[in-house]
Amino acid sequence: MHPRRRPASARTPASATLGSRPPAIKELLHLGRPDEAVGHRSAFQRRGRLRGPGSEPLHGFLAHNAPVHDGRQEPDDGRVVGTPSFGVTAAGAEVMDKLSRGLMDGQLLTGILPGAGDLAGRLAAGARAADVGCGTGHALNLMARAFPASEFRGYDFSAEGIARARAEAAEWGLGNVEFEILDVVELAADPPFGVVFAFDAIHDQVDPVGVLAAIHRALEPGGLFLIMDTKASSSLENNLENPLAPMLYAVSTLHCMTVSLAHGGAGLGTMWGEERARQILADAGFDLLDVYDVPDDPMDSVYLSQRPPTA
Repeated sequence: MHPRRRPASARTPASATLGSRPPAIKELLHLGRPDEAVGHRSAFQRRGRLRGPGSEPLHGFLAHNAPVHDGRQEPDDGRVVGTPSFGVTAAGAEVMDKLSRGLMDGQLLTGILPGAGDLAGRLAAGARAADVGCGTGHALNLMARAFPASEFRGYDFSAEGIARARAEAAEWGLGNVEFEILDVVELAADPPFGVVFAFDAIHDQVDPVGVLAAIHRALEPGGLFLIMDTKASSSLENNLENPLAPMLYAVSTLHCMTVSLAHGGAGLGTMWGEERARQILADAGFDLLDVYDVPDDPMDSVYLSQRPPTA
């Protein structure tokens, strides 16, 4: 039996506040002055990706990618085995950090983890947990601080991201988290992990099947795997009413797909969608336990799966 999508809460979803017509993507992104009010914008700013002091983090992401958009930079420039240039340079790491930090600060401990069954309880009791594609490590540092009985490991290609993650952990005085530069297809299975996280990372992988196989091997039987990724369908026609779809397809073709395709990879892209995610998880041997929305975030879904207890 396949779990059905579970909404974040009984509250009115952000998409329901958009009125009778989907707003133009320019309105949603608010490409004018930062201090101008846009009627459709507030629901998307509350806790999610379009929020930021002064200018939106998502604007910075798009602006940083502009050289690819207008042909001044080749799509595969600055990429190392599928790692985008955002993580290679200091400026790029800053953009990616700001893109996710607001969401993690607002929702990780109060929305994402509480929705994931007994995952938070396992962390509170003490578990060995990993974050693959951890970037600047902010999500893992938040969890390490909140769950001192657990041991956390963060893995990423980006030396710049790992350096920032280590610096924040040191600043916070965390002794239960470590970060390592690693291709996650080489993730060690001994000792095994009880929990693995992947926040907006799987769709960029050159070899997503290999990555999921490595995660499956690295999890103890009964271990949990939490993916947070783009909320979308795998079918274009099912995304026509999604007001964020034009932007997300553009980002996918001009950034996320090229990250993978530049190295002959799968090219899942930003809009790989729920149907594809379910299939890939099943093919990798995971039991999907739940799919749910992130509160106040119209851009993301959470997939909670498990390595079967007898596997």
